[in-house]
Amino acid sequence: MTVKERIAALRARMKETGIDAYLIPTDDFHGSEYVGEYFKCRKYITGFTGSAGTAVIMQDMAGLWTDGRYFIQAADQLEGTGITLFKMGEPEVPTVHEFLKKNLTQGMCLGFDGRTVSAKEAAELEKMLDENGVSLSVDHDLAGDIWENRPVLSCELVRELDIKWTGESRADKCARIRKAMEKKGADLFVLTSLDDIAWLLNIRGGDIHCCPVVLSYLVMTKTEIRLFANKKAFQTDVLEALEKDGVTLFPYDSIYEYVKTFKKDKKVLLCKKKVNSRLVSNIPADTRILDEENLTLLPKATKNPVEVENERIAHIRDGVAVTKFIYWLKKNVGRIPITELSAAEKLYEFRSDCKESLKIMDRFFQSVVESYRTMGITVNVELLGLRPCTGNVDPAKQEKLIERCCEVMTYYTGEKEIATGCASTDCNIPLSQGIPAVCFGGYVGHKGHTRQEFVELDSLEVGPLVVGTVITEYFQ
Repeated sequence: MTVKERIAALRARMKETGIDAYLIPTDDFHGSEYVGEYFKCRKYITGFTGSAGTAVIMQDMAGLWTDGRYFIQAADQLEGTGITLFKMGEPEVPTVHEFLKKNLTQGMCLGFDGRTVSAKEAAELEKMLDENGVSLSVDHDLAGDIWENRPVLSCELVRELDIKWTGESRADKCARIRKAMEKKGADLFVLTSLDDIAWLLNIRGGDIHCCPVVLSYLVMTKTEIRLFANKKAFQTDVLEALEKDGVTLFPYDSIYEYVKTFKKDKKVLLCKKKVNSRLVSNIPADTRILDEENLTLLPKATKNPVEVENERIAHIRDGVAVTKFIYWLKKNVGRIPITELSAAEKLYEFRSDCKESLKIMDRFFQSVVESYRTMGITVNVELLGLRPCTGNVDPAKQEKLIERCCEVMTYYTGEKEIATGCASTDCNIPLSQGIPAVCFGGYVGHKGHTRQEFVELDSLEVGPLVVGTVITEYFQ
């Protein structure tokens, strides 16, 4: 469907459900800064792909609010859709709330998926619109109803973070939070922010781009901890370790029914700025809610000695990579084409040379392989080489090979300074087997590994001479 067709379909659903205006924010069910593909309803309905924005759809108008980073992009992507762009922060441009206050009148209804709006904002909207006699409907995912081929919820493998990185066990962290609950007089603690859950349980995942978190909710009492997540993401050893520390896994969406069972004599601590409005509205009205900052907020922010030391080591390693990058940049600027993108790719390459990080990635890769094997799927893995190379290469022979390559290139090209350094992975296999090896250019090219890659034809006259001379000498 086109954007216009999607909006028409959404308006039809709005009529069916008695909703006059439908609000579509960018958020997921956890108020995350970045969201997975499943949650990008605003993008689906409007066609606007920016990372920030809110859409409001009515029967006679459609609007998108976004900030100054996206004014040009939004204007381009909204052209021809019938959606009006509201440039946030510009003079005389109303906020979303101001627009709703002005345009919704007695007897009208504002709808939104309550899982994507915080309880705090929902309460503000309810109070503001109640003055106009406007009601709220928070139980309908209308955009999801019309979304054809909607991506599935992410279910990336969950892994435990070792205490050598966290400095504190899961059991000790949970004990600390329970003490904090006791001081606040809380019987239950509802936690829905993904980074807080990952910190508390010492688990990491990959359900959101750039954020190693797990789609989940958590409820802690004095005697149990309930984790609501997709069981398929957990390997047996992780589940057993969680259960050992008193954490029981439940289906991801079942929290909405579970909170309905809270007793009226219980005190529930949660942060309405973080917890979504549908979850809070499902808690019985006679249950007392203590609306405070998450109990994990300060403990998570206060780093222990192990975390501080790990951060120091990480900065040193990254500093080495950045130093190598700066050296490479100074040697090559003006000599080869360098764009912001190609420079970023080069820096990423230097940052990929940390052996410890690669070992962690390798262990995670092996765990993924094993998880599929436990499902009865045959997976064969064969090691071809290592990166960075760790073979027992004679340093003198390696240096001699590099020097000779530079001499040959200087002889044929006239270039006196030949840039050297980490530039390719093609030598990994021989080097990891203890064989001296070097990768060098046999021609002059630009925009490598892109659709715009090209070769300077004149360089092809010299290139084969360089390659031939070096290879001939190597095998003599």
